[in-house]
Amino acid sequence: EIATRGIEASIAYAPGSNSPDAFTLSGRYIIKDSTINIKVFIRQNNVVKNKIDLTGTKDKLKEFAALIASKTAEWASTNK
Repeated sequence: EIATRGIEASIAYAPGSNSPDAFTLSGRYIIKDSTINIKVFIRQNNVVKNKIDLTGTKDKLKEFAALIASKTAEWASTNK
């Protein structure tokens, strides 16, 4: 899992940050039967920098959340 604290953390959470370097996440999702389709928008200074489309299932929400965090952190770390 992705840690949110410490030197080795992939993600740093700063509530209400006004830093121009900060990324924010927003998105939309659709649930059909047991399938979840999500679109995650990664923004910086209110400009969409990337969109990530992912699919998961309702019976593996923890794994799906970890995938979302991993993919967004991966993109952010290569686009600092």
